[in-house]
Amino acid sequence: MSKLPPRRRRFINRDGTITPIPGAASPGGLRDLYHLFLTVHWSTFLALLAAGYFSMNTLFAGLYMLAGPEGIPGVETFAQAFNFSIQTFATIGYGVLSPVSTFANFVVAIESFTGIVSVALATGLVFARFSLPNARVVFSDRAVINTIDGHPQLRFRVRNERANRIIGANVKAVLMRREVLPDGSTFNRFIDIKVARNETPLFMLSWVIMHNIDEDSPFYGLMPEELEDWQAELIVTIAGVDSTTNQLISSQGSYAPEDIVFGHRMEDVFHRGEDGRPALKWEHFHALRELPEEHGMPEWARSGELCADADDEEQDAK
Repeated sequence: MSKLPPRRRRFINRDGTITPIPGAASPGGLRDLYHLFLTVHWSTFLALLAAGYFSMNTLFAGLYMLAGPEGIPGVETFAQAFNFSIQTFATIGYGVLSPVSTFANFVVAIESFTGIVSVALATGLVFARFSLPNARVVFSDRAVINTIDGHPQLRFRVRNERANRIIGANVKAVLMRREVLPDGSTFNRFIDIKVARNETPLFMLSWVIMHNIDEDSPFYGLMPEELEDWQAELIVTIAGVDSTTNQLISSQGSYAPEDIVFGHRMEDVFHRGEDGRPALKWEHFHALRELPEEHGMPEWARSGELCADADDEEQDAK
């Protein structure tokens, strides 16, 4: 089998954002401005609004300078023209300065209309950004492969950081793996990962997601050292309805090969307090505990018996 090219960066970052790929999207121009304003960081969004605001006032201040003191008595410097533009744009109208010429009144009318439209658009964008549905779902730093009741499993967990409920939450897991074809070209194969329970009626606290590793699983027969050779990424999507806003929300996370560990279990986050009531220890959410090899490692990882067979079957499939 041909060797894969050097490993690429992960597709889904730890915070759920997507790693930009050069050339993946063509510029949309003015058609994508709305999407741009909704997706950029708040600091960038406010900076763009401020830049637009001062740019328009600078433009109109220049027009008021053309009108001169004859058009607007008292406007003799650019600073005075800029101040008058701000008053007109924001419909403040202190009453100190007022246009008298036809040209100056025409520019004032254009700026007043521009100001009304701009304020309406900015207000709509700010409201749209605040009203965007979003989830605060945290994914465990690591996924583990161990043996539960004699059956190998892959496990990771997610947590709802908000104090509300996600109704009808469901999970979708897909393994994206780069493979080499006989002609030497590479492509990304997407393999659906079947989880033991893909939906929970009420997601409030912590949810352990389990994948049973059987003969149909791409993880079956996988040795720990082979994870480094995988150019794969386990992409996980959580979706459901926010009980507060009644809107559909979703969140994504991913696990690269270096995020999957053998022979460990996740520490319990539930325990009983001194009063006997259930309590949570969120400091254990990302914590792992190493297990004895006979309990933690799948049988093939202890014996290595399936390693050669798995490689032969993969070679035949390609």
